[in-house]
Amino acid sequence: MKRTGYLSCSNDSLNKFFSNIIWGQKGNFVDVPTDCQQRDERLGWAGGKHYGDWLGLDAPSGSYKGASDETFIASAFYAYSTSLVIKAGNVLGEDVSEFEDLYAHIIKTFRSQYPVYHTQTECVLAAHFKLAENCQAAADQLAEMITACGNHLETGFVGTPYLLHVLSEYGHLKLAYTLLLREKYPSWLYPVTKGATTIWEHWDGIMEDGNFWSSDMNSYNHYAYGSVADWVYMVAAGINTVENAPGYEKILIAPHPDTRLDWLKAVLETRHGKVTSEWKKEENFWRYEITTPVDTAIVIDGKNYQVKAGSYCFYSEQK
Repeated sequence: MKRTGYLSCSNDSLNKFFSNIIWGQKGNFVDVPTDCQQRDERLGWAGGKHYGDWLGLDAPSGSYKGASDETFIASAFYAYSTSLVIKAGNVLGEDVSEFEDLYAHIIKTFRSQYPVYHTQTECVLAAHFKLAENCQAAADQLAEMITACGNHLETGFVGTPYLLHVLSEYGHLKLAYTLLLREKYPSWLYPVTKGATTIWEHWDGIMEDGNFWSSDMNSYNHYAYGSVADWVYMVAAGINTVENAPGYEKILIAPHPDTRLDWLKAVLETRHGKVTSEWKKEENFWRYEITTPVDTAIVIDGKNYQVKAGSYCFYSEQK
């Protein structure tokens, strides 16, 4: 499988984490995309009967499933799946009124059934899938939960992929970076401090005292938590597709730097050519170097620039 994406930055631990993501994918994308190579999930992962928040940290000690309500999770993805059917039908010119009615019914029922969110994952899904009546309030509650437990995540396989997206979308960018750069357990970088070379299944597959979380169901090549890389591409570096111009026919680049990194660079190989987004600290300014093969909207510090294919340099004040 040809590699098409590259991430690098000024933080050595984060670079090692990026490498671990790649090696986790190489190990699991040999034939059918697998969950891990060392047990029966080599057949491809279906998650069992319910999509619980596998290995969420808000569950009782020793439990595999997080505290998020399984029916909450199932209902959230029911709504999301229906919204995708509507989008696909619109693209194909099909009548989607039946699915629009279904989606409206799901949302109404969801809001009636789940007016309160009890876990980080529930807040994440409610905000990310636009299920909450007030998504900003759900994201703010998420930020408060994270702050209250010492700036660490408690999400599992279901909530983690969308966690930083929700924080950054609703005004909590610095907290998102705090989670990304955290090295103490639980965090993405904690396994790096323990010598990990791929992504672990458990946040503490090797615990702080050096013991194993368990002798079974404790994979050390389990790429699920590596999903945060898409946030680095899409938000930190800011490289995004445009929905009505798929396949990077047009591109939106809106970088979001953080002063805890001196520089960050993302490169994507698309069918139209190479896309590069890089930002660097320069005294009191950010320097952005962007290369695009197609028409692109570049957003720097809230200002929108419409550009053709080429290489561009921008500056903005550090905040």
